[in-house]
Amino acid sequence: MIPVMVLILVAAPYLIMFLPREPFFALTREDGLLENISAVYYLVATVGCFWLFASAKNFRDPADQSTYFNLPRRYIFLGLGLLFFISLGEEISWGQRLIGFDTPETIAARNVQGEFNFHNLEMFNPRTMDEQPKEGLAALFTARRVFIALFGFYLLILPLFHIFSGAVRKLTKWFYVPVPPLWMGVAYAGNIILFMALNRMLDDNQMIKNGISEVEELNISFLLMLIPFLFLRLPDWWRKPAQETA
Repeated sequence: MIPVMVLILVAAPYLIMFLPREPFFALTREDGLLENISAVYYLVATVGCFWLFASAKNFRDPADQSTYFNLPRRYIFLGLGLLFFISLGEEISWGQRLIGFDTPETIAARNVQGEFNFHNLEMFNPRTMDEQPKEGLAALFTARRVFIALFGFYLLILPLFHIFSGAVRKLTKWFYVPVPPLWMGVAYAGNIILFMALNRMLDDNQMIKNGISEVEELNISFLLMLIPFLFLRLPDWWRKPAQETA
Protein backbone atom coordinates (compact mmCIF):
# COMPACT_ATOMS: atom_id res chain seq x y z
CA MET A 1 0.00 0.00 0.00
CA ILE A 2 2.75 2.47 0.97
CA PRO A 3 4.72 2.00 -2.30
CA VAL A 4 1.58 2.72 -4.33
CA MET A 5 0.86 5.85 -2.28
CA VAL A 6 4.42 7.07 -2.77
CA LEU A 7 4.24 6.52 -6.53
CA ILE A 8 1.00 8.53 -6.64
CA LEU A 9 2.52 11.32 -4.55
CA VAL A 10 5.49 11.46 -6.93
CA ALA A 11 3.36 11.61 -10.08
CA ALA A 12 0.70 14.01 -8.76
CA PRO A 13 2.83 17.21 -8.53
CA TYR A 14 3.44 17.12 -12.29
CA LEU A 15 -0.26 17.87 -12.78
CA ILE A 16 0.42 21.51 -11.93
CA MET A 17 1.75 21.91 -15.48
CA PHE A 18 -1.89 21.98 -16.57
CA LEU A 19 -2.60 25.03 -14.42
CA PRO A 20 -2.87 28.46 -16.03
CA ARG A 21 0.56 29.91 -16.62
CA GLU A 22 0.42 32.59 -13.90
CA PRO A 23 -0.22 30.24 -10.92
CA PHE A 24 2.15 27.65 -12.42
CA PHE A 25 5.01 30.15 -12.56
CA ALA A 26 4.13 31.46 -9.08
CA LEU A 27 4.42 27.95 -7.62
CA THR A 28 7.65 27.04 -9.41
CA ARG A 29 9.54 30.35 -9.30
CA GLU A 30 12.72 30.93 -7.28
CA ASP A 31 11.73 30.94 -3.59
CA GLY A 32 8.27 29.76 -4.60
CA LEU A 33 6.12 27.24 -2.74
CA LEU A 34 7.71 24.16 -4.31
CA GLU A 35 11.25 25.25 -3.49
CA ASN A 36 10.28 26.04 0.09
CA ILE A 37 8.61 22.65 0.51
CA SER A 38 11.78 20.99 -0.83
CA ALA A 39 13.78 22.84 1.82
CA VAL A 40 11.40 21.57 4.53
CA TYR A 41 11.79 18.01 3.23
CA TYR A 42 15.58 18.28 3.46
CA LEU A 43 15.28 19.70 6.97
CA VAL A 44 13.12 16.77 8.07
CA ALA A 45 15.52 14.31 6.42
CA THR A 46 18.46 15.96 8.21
CA VAL A 47 16.82 15.80 11.64
CA GLY A 48 15.67 12.22 11.05
CA CYS A 49 19.14 10.98 10.11
CA PHE A 50 20.82 12.80 13.00
CA TRP A 51 18.20 11.32 15.34
CA LEU A 52 19.08 7.82 14.16
CA PHE A 53 22.78 8.58 14.55
CA ALA A 54 22.23 9.83 18.10
CA SER A 55 20.92 6.57 19.58
CA ALA A 56 20.13 2.97 18.61
CA LYS A 57 16.95 3.30 20.69
CA ASN A 58 15.52 5.52 17.96
CA PHE A 59 15.35 2.59 15.53
CA ARG A 60 11.94 0.99 15.15
CA ASP A 61 13.10 -2.58 14.44
CA PRO A 62 14.72 -4.46 17.39
CA ALA A 63 17.06 -6.13 14.87
CA ASP A 64 18.27 -2.69 13.74
CA GLN A 65 18.70 -1.63 17.37
CA SER A 66 20.96 -4.65 17.82
CA THR A 67 22.88 -4.01 14.60
CA TYR A 68 23.46 -0.31 15.21
CA PHE A 69 24.05 -0.55 18.97
CA ASN A 70 27.25 1.55 18.94
CA LEU A 71 28.04 4.94 17.45
CA PRO A 72 30.63 3.92 14.81
CA ARG A 73 28.15 1.53 13.23
CA ARG A 74 25.73 4.42 12.68
CA TYR A 75 28.21 6.48 10.64
CA ILE A 76 26.11 6.18 7.47
CA PHE A 77 23.26 8.11 9.11
CA LEU A 78 25.64 10.87 10.12
CA GLY A 79 26.87 11.03 6.52
CA LEU A 80 23.35 11.12 5.12
CA GLY A 81 22.34 13.78 7.64
CA LEU A 82 25.27 15.99 6.66
CA LEU A 83 24.50 15.51 2.97
CA PHE A 84 20.85 16.46 3.49
CA PHE A 85 21.92 19.47 5.57
CA ILE A 86 24.14 20.64 2.70
CA SER A 87 21.23 20.07 0.30
CA LEU A 88 19.02 22.20 2.54
CA GLY A 89 21.62 24.97 2.63
CA GLU A 90 22.06 24.90 -1.12
CA GLU A 91 18.29 24.89 -1.68
CA ILE A 92 17.88 28.18 0.21
CA SER A 93 21.30 29.59 -0.78
CA TRP A 94 22.33 29.22 2.85
CA GLY A 95 19.65 31.66 3.98
CA GLN A 96 20.80 34.46 1.70
CA ARG A 97 17.34 35.63 0.72
CA LEU A 98 15.92 35.01 4.19
CA ILE A 99 18.63 37.05 5.93
CA GLY A 100 19.27 39.40 3.03
CA PHE A 101 23.07 39.37 2.77
CA ASP A 102 24.95 40.06 -0.46
CA THR A 103 26.90 37.45 -2.36
CA PRO A 104 30.66 37.91 -1.86
CA GLU A 105 32.26 39.25 -5.03
CA THR A 106 34.57 36.26 -5.41
CA ILE A 107 31.58 33.90 -5.49
CA ALA A 108 29.28 36.18 -7.49
CA ALA A 109 31.92 36.44 -10.22
CA ARG A 110 31.83 32.66 -10.77
CA ASN A 111 28.21 31.89 -9.86
CA VAL A 112 25.87 31.55 -12.85
CA GLN A 113 22.95 33.02 -10.86
CA GLY A 114 25.02 35.37 -8.71
CA GLU A 115 23.87 33.60 -5.53
CA PHE A 116 25.59 32.41 -2.38
CA ASN A 117 25.62 28.70 -3.19
CA PHE A 118 28.00 26.21 -4.72
CA HIS A 119 25.86 24.16 -7.11
CA ASN A 120 25.45 27.24 -9.32
CA LEU A 121 29.16 27.93 -9.54
CA GLU A 122 30.20 27.69 -13.18
CA MET A 123 32.32 24.58 -12.58
CA PHE A 124 29.31 22.70 -11.12
CA ASN A 125 26.52 24.20 -13.25
CA PRO A 126 25.31 22.82 -16.60
CA ARG A 127 25.66 26.33 -18.08
CA THR A 128 28.54 28.73 -18.44
CA MET A 129 28.58 32.29 -17.11
CA ASP A 130 27.21 33.53 -20.45
CA GLU A 131 24.27 31.07 -20.15
CA GLN A 132 25.56 28.68 -22.81
CA PRO A 133 24.95 24.95 -22.18
CA LYS A 134 28.06 22.91 -21.54
CA GLU A 135 29.03 19.98 -23.72
CA GLY A 136 30.96 16.72 -23.33
CA LEU A 137 32.39 15.70 -19.95
CA ALA A 138 31.80 19.18 -18.53
CA ALA A 139 28.06 18.65 -19.04
CA LEU A 140 28.14 15.26 -17.33
CA PHE A 141 29.97 16.18 -14.13
CA THR A 142 27.63 18.84 -12.79
CA ALA A 143 26.38 19.06 -9.20
CA ARG A 144 22.87 18.00 -10.21
CA ARG A 145 23.95 14.98 -12.25
CA VAL A 146 26.37 13.76 -9.58
CA PHE A 147 23.69 14.18 -6.90
CA ILE A 148 21.09 12.30 -8.95
CA ALA A 149 23.58 9.54 -9.82
CA LEU A 150 24.64 9.16 -6.18
CA PHE A 151 21.12 8.57 -4.92
CA GLY A 152 20.21 6.60 -8.03
CA PHE A 153 22.92 4.17 -6.98
CA TYR A 154 21.82 4.12 -3.34
CA LEU A 155 18.07 3.84 -3.94
CA LEU A 156 17.98 1.64 -7.06
CA ILE A 157 21.27 -0.04 -7.98
CA LEU A 158 22.27 -1.07 -4.46
CA PRO A 159 18.87 -2.66 -3.61
CA LEU A 160 18.90 -4.54 -6.93
CA PHE A 161 22.36 -5.99 -6.29
CA HIS A 162 21.40 -6.66 -2.68
CA ILE A 163 18.54 -8.86 -3.88
CA PHE A 164 20.52 -10.87 -6.43
CA SER A 165 24.08 -10.88 -5.05
CA GLY A 166 25.17 -12.64 -1.89
CA ALA A 167 28.50 -10.79 -2.01
CA VAL A 168 26.74 -7.43 -1.92
CA ARG A 169 24.58 -8.57 0.98
CA LYS A 170 27.73 -9.50 2.90
CA LEU A 171 29.41 -6.19 2.10
CA THR A 172 26.42 -4.13 3.24
CA LYS A 173 26.30 -6.19 6.44
CA TRP A 174 30.04 -5.80 7.11
CA PHE A 175 29.95 -2.03 6.55
CA TYR A 176 26.57 -1.52 8.26
CA VAL A 177 25.02 0.09 5.20
CA PRO A 178 21.21 0.23 5.49
CA VAL A 179 19.65 -0.85 2.21
CA PRO A 180 16.38 0.90 1.23
CA PRO A 181 13.53 -1.10 -0.32
CA LEU A 182 13.55 -1.44 -4.10
CA TRP A 183 10.22 0.37 -4.48
CA MET A 184 11.93 3.61 -3.42
CA GLY A 185 14.41 3.22 -6.28
CA VAL A 186 11.56 2.53 -8.70
CA ALA A 187 9.80 5.72 -7.57
CA TYR A 188 13.08 7.65 -7.83
CA ALA A 189 13.82 6.38 -11.35
CA GLY A 190 10.20 6.92 -12.39
CA ASN A 191 10.42 10.56 -11.33
CA ILE A 192 13.59 11.10 -13.37
CA ILE A 193 12.17 9.33 -16.43
CA LEU A 194 8.90 11.27 -16.26
CA PHE A 195 10.79 14.55 -16.01
CA MET A 196 13.00 13.66 -18.98
CA ALA A 197 9.96 12.69 -21.08
CA LEU A 198 8.15 15.94 -20.27
CA ASN A 199 11.34 17.89 -20.87
CA ARG A 200 11.52 16.53 -24.41
CA MET A 201 7.85 17.29 -25.03
CA LEU A 202 8.31 20.90 -23.87
CA ASP A 203 11.41 21.51 -25.94
CA ASP A 204 10.27 24.95 -27.16
CA ASN A 205 9.18 26.39 -23.82
CA GLN A 206 12.13 26.95 -21.49
CA MET A 207 10.10 28.62 -18.73
CA ILE A 208 7.75 25.64 -18.40
CA LYS A 209 10.73 23.28 -18.53
CA ASN A 210 12.29 25.21 -15.65
CA GLY A 211 9.04 24.84 -13.70
CA ILE A 212 8.87 21.11 -14.34
CA SER A 213 12.48 20.88 -13.15
CA GLU A 214 11.33 22.32 -9.80
CA VAL A 215 8.70 19.56 -9.60
CA GLU A 216 11.36 16.92 -10.24
CA GLU A 217 13.55 18.40 -7.47
CA LEU A 218 10.55 18.52 -5.13
CA ASN A 219 9.95 14.80 -5.69
CA ILE A 220 13.61 13.96 -5.15
CA SER A 221 13.63 15.80 -1.81
CA PHE A 222 10.37 14.05 -0.85
CA LEU A 223 11.81 10.59 -1.53
CA LEU A 224 15.04 11.40 0.31
CA MET A 225 13.02 12.61 3.28
CA LEU A 226 11.50 9.11 3.53
CA ILE A 227 14.89 7.42 4.06
CA PRO A 228 15.15 7.97 7.85
CA PHE A 229 11.48 7.06 8.28
CA LEU A 230 12.27 3.57 6.97
CA PHE A 231 14.12 3.02 10.26
CA LEU A 232 12.81 5.53 12.81
CA ARG A 233 10.77 4.44 15.79
CA LEU A 234 7.63 6.55 15.86
CA PRO A 235 7.03 8.47 19.10
CA ASP A 236 4.29 7.29 21.45
CA TRP A 237 2.05 10.26 20.71
CA TRP A 238 2.09 9.21 17.02
CA ARG A 239 1.66 5.47 17.55
CA LYS A 240 -1.16 5.48 20.11
CA PRO A 241 -3.80 7.14 17.87
CA ALA A 242 -2.94 4.66 15.10
CA GLN A 243 -3.31 1.71 17.52
CA GLU A 244 -6.62 3.06 18.80
CA THR A 245 -7.93 3.46 15.25
CA ALA A 246 -6.89 -0.09 14.39
